Amino acid sequence: CDPPNKADQINPSSAHWFSLTIDRGCTPTDAVPFGFQPHYAEHIDPETGVPARVIAVPVAMAMSWEDGYQIYGVGDINSIAAYNDPAHPMLITLGHDGDNAFGGGYSYYMESVPGFTAQAVSAGYEPSVVPEFLADHPPSLSDIIHVEDGAWVNADGDFGSPDFINWNWPLYDIGGQLDVENGWADDARNWAVITAATNRVMMAEDVAGNVNIAAIQNPRTTTPSNVDLAWHFLLGSLNSGYMYYGTSLDMEVKPTVACNEATNYADLVIAGQNDNTAPTVWTLQQFPHNPGEIGFGPTYGYQQVQHPRDFHVWTFAYDVSGVDACSLMYRLDLDGENPLSSTQNETYAGGAEVTSWRAREMTFRDFPAGNVYNDPSINYFEMPNYIADQYYYHLTDAEITDEGGVLVDYYVKASDIFGNTKQTDIYHTWVGTGQGSIPGDDKVWMDPDTAEGGANAIIYYDATDGPLAGANPVYIHIGHSNWQGVLSPDPVMTWNATEEAWAYEYAVPFGATSIDVVFNNGSGTWDNNNGMDWHLPVAEGEPGPAEFVIDGNLDSGAQIAAATTITLWADWNGTDLYVATENPSGSDRFIFVAGTPGTLTTAPWAKSGQVAGWSAYLAEEESNGWNGWFDQSAVVANTSGAVLEGTINLLQEIGSDVASVWICLGAYASADGGALTAQAPAAVIANGNIEASEWVELILRPDSLVITVSGNDVNLSWSPVFGADAYRIYLRTESDGEVVDVFESSTTNYILPLTYSTAFFEVRARF
Repeated sequence: CDPPNKADQINPSSAHWFSLTIDRGCTPTDAVPFGFQPHYAEHIDPETGVPARVIAVPVAMAMSWEDGYQIYGVGDINSIAAYNDPAHPMLITLGHDGDNAFGGGYSYYMESVPGFTAQAVSAGYEPSVVPEFLADHPPSLSDIIHVEDGAWVNADGDFGSPDFINWNWPLYDIGGQLDVENGWADDARNWAVITAATNRVMMAEDVAGNVNIAAIQNPRTTTPSNVDLAWHFLLGSLNSGYMYYGTSLDMEVKPTVACNEATNYADLVIAGQNDNTAPTVWTLQQFPHNPGEIGFGPTYGYQQVQHPRDFHVWTFAYDVSGVDACSLMYRLDLDGENPLSSTQNETYAGGAEVTSWRAREMTFRDFPAGNVYNDPSINYFEMPNYIADQYYYHLTDAEITDEGGVLVDYYVKASDIFGNTKQTDIYHTWVGTGQGSIPGDDKVWMDPDTAEGGANAIIYYDATDGPLAGANPVYIHIGHSNWQGVLSPDPVMTWNATEEAWAYEYAVPFGATSIDVVFNNGSGTWDNNNGMDWHLPVAEGEPGPAEFVIDGNLDSGAQIAAATTITLWADWNGTDLYVATENPSGSDRFIFVAGTPGTLTTAPWAKSGQVAGWSAYLAEEESNGWNGWFDQSAVVANTSGAVLEGTINLLQEIGSDVASVWICLGAYASADGGALTAQAPAAVIANGNIEASEWVELILRPDSLVITVSGNDVNLSWSPVFGADAYRIYLRTESDGEVVDVFESSTTNYILPLTYSTAFFEVRARF
């Protein structure tokens, strides 16, 4: 699962550990003796600063699993006994998951436990129970620990995740990619329903007064009020199995059924009453869990990922009278630490260790209640009476994300139309620098430190003292976004004497979330960071372009680039060039692509004549319909149907600095030595060759930016970009400074007021 956020790594360090692999494929690991000793844990009231304490008794994670599935002895206890502290002794607490497996049956209680106890006594250990042990060995009042959020480590598909993902899978889009702002998940939908019902039941209690706990527990043996019945059914919605088992049976609808029963009774009480109840705000959610650091676990296909420094905070909020305002409040810790000896990070008032609060309005979203992705395993045969709305804030504030390395406190404040206000508990997160904590990360670095989609990044690799020490050349195996779009073959790296490292310049695709790399010598020797690979950070850049559909039909956005008796279509989406021509009839077809057409060279496929030098070409043989790309080094796709069509990644083929591309089309007689029968653009010199002057240039990025000042206006104009849907203009007051404003234009000119004495403009095409 996700490693603990550094905001949660505040307990004392340990020199000794007990680690045991269990048959769930994970390895629970406990600090010794610290992880077997009871301690105090406390909650600080953020309003008053008053602590509330409980004694936290840790469960022996792996030992409990072993004991729950087989006859168990004291061998594992023997391995850690030498680290016991008589003044604060260890308590080996065995806890099981309900009545599951061997640990819940007759043989366990009547045979295994007596046998285990007898072994323990013989080995000199003292059998006990928790209350007796605590009476004999109470923890010191000054012995306070921090407990990270998370479920039992042996919960399948969760394994102790600090975000309880088996009960709270994060929002995702229809393709399964995590998406806070527009995504959906069945678990989240249930929590939205429960949040709304909770608010209505709480208002019913505020209106009616006292409740009867016995009536809530068992309304059949008492005389329950409507509020008691509302609570009775609401609590029934919180059965953890409904979330854990997802859409098995009818689990997905049970929380809705329970909440509808609860609100039916609550509404009888609150109808027509004044609303003095603050909004209900669900437990705050943060994604990713480790901004600027490493992520792992089921949500990433058990692949290590490097997160950027920005992150989302989101939640559900609901009020009977409507939520009028919902804000994220955050502040920075001044020394990056939240010691257990201080409570300033835990109170709204704070102190000298933290900054003042910053308020950020959260974005409202009407959260959908239906089966959004038409999942056939979901049957919402009963829809909720009420559902909460989603609120989120994408935290990209410069003081956090520019460099990272900061500890952030945050909470959410929500108010209804009557001014009733709810302030949540205070949460904490550490934002890393963007390089994470990958072992060996001093061997790999990047310029810039955080890449941007649609731009170039240089990856450096120091092979010294590794498996590739002395290798020459070195090859990079590179992809993005959890090993998508892997380049093939592996590119050769170049030695950089200044950095004293191997280097490779990579065109980062739009929409990439990480750059994934390992290295090899081309002969089977690899450096893969001890199996963890390297995952370099990518910041949120320009939105990714729509992909072309390669299905044998002309793509809807394709434009005629050149036409004679044959037609050449093309399109460009910022990454890939799309080309197409009619399905060959009576001739072989060739679509040539070049950064700049070169000198004349022999035509391909043993055709007659010559063609100006190309980078790659797409061709189809008329006699059998075979088609494919040739001479390319980039990712390509192609097929033939009504048209011969294909795409080629120009950022990889030509480079990210590509300003334009040249293309042309030739038709040749099918036989070997077949002559050129048609071409587009038209021939300038009809000599059977395709000259450099007989290609068409496609402009791929804005050029010739002209800036003029007229009165109080700045007039911008630039050359059109092939295939662009719109243009985005970035304004800076320093040439390399932060962007201070962004404008959008659907044409190749834009007029804006003159508001700065010095201004720098950048124009980018959008697709």
